[in-house]
Amino acid sequence: MTTKAKIDPETIPSTKPELGELIEEGVNSRYIENLQDLQHQESFVKFQATLRKIKIFVEKVTRLRDTKTSLYQEISHIKSKLEDTKDSIQQINPTLLKELSFSRRSDRRGKLDECQNIVKFYGLSEVDGKVVMIFEWAEMGNLKEVYNQERIIWNLKAQIVFEICKGIML
Repeated sequence: MTTKAKIDPETIPSTKPELGELIEEGVNSRYIENLQDLQHQESFVKFQATLRKIKIFVEKVTRLRDTKTSLYQEISHIKSKLEDTKDSIQQINPTLLKELSFSRRSDRRGKLDECQNIVKFYGLSEVDGKVVMIFEWAEMGNLKEVYNQERIIWNLKAQIVFEICKGIML
């Protein structure tokens, strides 16, 4: 005897409604009493538990897909804002760089030296007639390499992006 539960096809948008109905039917099925074989009954119970896990997994994936879409929209918005300012920061006037004063009292960088999560800036130098910035050695490479090569979950990637944006806004 089976009882058929109602399933909203929107709950599992990435699957066909028939699959959702099949999962619900399997989860809500009752074992037929006239089958006396205990092994079959145990297998049936395990099958139902597996179907429940599949249903939960599909629901989580659906929620993550929606989260991924909203994160993508946020990141795209931030990226467009940064690209708007890209042209204004790409060219640095070398004479301004040479005239900079590095006073720790009036500069926020003094506070940043205390943070172990920020690569330290040591100063400027001239190489082949071009002014270059000198930073602390980053053993795992730059952020782009770590971000692309390491297996980082989307939520953590988004958190990294938001933290960087917060730091830029300070």
